[in-house]
Amino acid sequence: MKTKAKFKEKALLLCFVLILVFTLSLTACGNDDEEVTEDGLVQFKLAAIGTDDTTVEPVLIGIEKGFFEEEGLEIVDVGDVAINQFVSSIQSGQIDAALLMTSDGVAAIDNGADLIEVAVSYDATEEKPHMTFVVAKDSPIKTGSDLVGKKFGVVGLGGCLIGPPLEFMAQDGVEDPYSKIEFVTSPENTLVQSVSDGDLDAAALHLHPAQVEALYGDQVRVLFTDYTVFGDRGGDIAWFVSRKFAEENPETVTKFVSAIGKVNNYINEDPEAAAAFYKENARGDINETLFHVPYFAPDAIIQESHTTVWLDVFKSGNSYQEFQHPDWEFEDVATNKYNLKYTG
Repeated sequence: MKTKAKFKEKALLLCFVLILVFTLSLTACGNDDEEVTEDGLVQFKLAAIGTDDTTVEPVLIGIEKGFFEEEGLEIVDVGDVAINQFVSSIQSGQIDAALLMTSDGVAAIDNGADLIEVAVSYDATEEKPHMTFVVAKDSPIKTGSDLVGKKFGVVGLGGCLIGPPLEFMAQDGVEDPYSKIEFVTSPENTLVQSVSDGDLDAAALHLHPAQVEALYGDQVRVLFTDYTVFGDRGGDIAWFVSRKFAEENPETVTKFVSAIGKVNNYINEDPEAAAAFYKENARGDINETLFHVPYFAPDAIIQESHTTVWLDVFKSGNSYQEFQHPDWEFEDVATNKYNLKYTG
C-alpha cells in the first residue's frame, strides 16, 4: 500500500538517499540573515508541514499549540522539498532544519556536509521500531547467517535500510556481511509482493510489526526489526541544521530545540489526544490503517549512545560505506548545547 506520508517519509527520511546526493551538495552556501516579523518573531523555515498521513507530525502540533510562538519563532512552510534535496536545502538556506535518520545525517557529515544534529524527534521502541525486515510466510530464513547469498529488497542504500540487516548478519557471526548479500533497490509498494513471489528473499519496510501484520500478514512474516539489532539506539529520527547557521544564530536554534522539546513531551503525555488533535489540523486525508503515534525523545535530548551506535557501525566495516573519519566521536556530529533541558 502506497501512502502520501510526505513529512515522515522525508524524515525516514533520507533512508532513500544515496551518499552521492550528499557529496553533490557540499558547495552550497546558505543565507544566514534572519527575518523578523512585525511582532518580533524570528522566522524559521521548514518543509511540508502537516502533510504526513500516517503519524502525528510534531511541527504542525507545535504551531497549532503555540509552542514555537512561545519561544519567539514563526514557522514558515516553504512547501514540498524533494527527499534527495534535504541536505543541500539546509546548506543553501532554503530550509533551516530537517528531520533525517541519524544514520543518514552522520553519513552526510562524514562526506563533508555542513550539518549538526541538535535534537531528536521520533525514538524507536520495541512495539514501534523504525524499520521492519520481512521474509515470505513460509521462508526457511530465520537467522542472520541464513541471509548469506540472498537478495534483500530495499528502496535505497540508506543507513536505516541496510545497516540493520548487515548488523543482524554480523551479530550472527557473518564476517564482511556486505560482500555476502545482494541488496536490490525497488519501489517500497512492490517489495512485499516480490518477497511473496520469491523474486526477493527479504525486504525492508518502513512499517512497525503490527502494521505489517495488518497489511501483509498472509504474505510475509517479520524476521527482525531495527530494535532487534540495536535496541532503542538505532531508530532515532533527528533534527539537523547547518553548523554554520547554528554557530551564527545560537539563540534561534536554542528556541527551536526548546519548542521541539515541548512538542515531544506534549505528545508523549497523552498520545491519543495528540493523535486526535493532529487529525483535526492535518493538511490532507489521514490513512487510518497505518496511522500511529510514535514515541518521542523526552525534551528532544540526544542520547549519546543513539548517535555513536552509527559511528560504531560505520567504523566497524559492517556497512555500505567506508567511514572517512575513524577518530570521530559524538561531538563531531551532534550536540546538546542548544538544549536548555540538557544537564549532562
